[in-house]
Amino acid sequence: MRSNFLCTKDCSDNYAGEYSTSGVYTIITADGPVQVYCDVESGGQNDRGHWTVFLRRMDGEVNFFRRWESYKKGFGNTTGEHWLGLELLHQLTRKDQYKLRVDLEDFEGKKVYALYKSFSVGSEADGYKLQVSGFVNGGAGETNCCHFNFQFMNI
Repeated sequence: MRSNFLCTKDCSDNYAGEYSTSGVYTIITADGPVQVYCDVESGGQNDRGHWTVFLRRMDGEVNFFRRWESYKKGFGNTTGEHWLGLELLHQLTRKDQYKLRVDLEDFEGKKVYALYKSFSVGSEADGYKLQVSGFVNGGAGETNCCHFNFQFMNI
């Protein structure tokens, strides 16, 4: 799979639309280039997509029962099921304000989502605490998908 190169900090930073298809792109982080999956199709006219996908579950191909270190560093394949990594999420969200979009699909193909105005992940010293606020809309409802203001735990 070929990766496209973006000289940006995340998928939304390329808002001008230099790319128009969802896929794997390389972004630049403080630690160097990283491959991420950019979703440019989710959302409507007011949203315009350009989401940096940090968690993708589709068919159970990737085992998500992992140790802490795997969740810290990330695992899987950005073209399929993957977890981008807690440390990278912290690095991406610590300086800028990010929105969070959670897309859900059931076994019959029904799709719903939840959109939040603000999303960040704390540092490792803070337990990679998830901070989410400002529920906007989506058929998933506000409380169906996420646990907020909790430190990350893998069980």
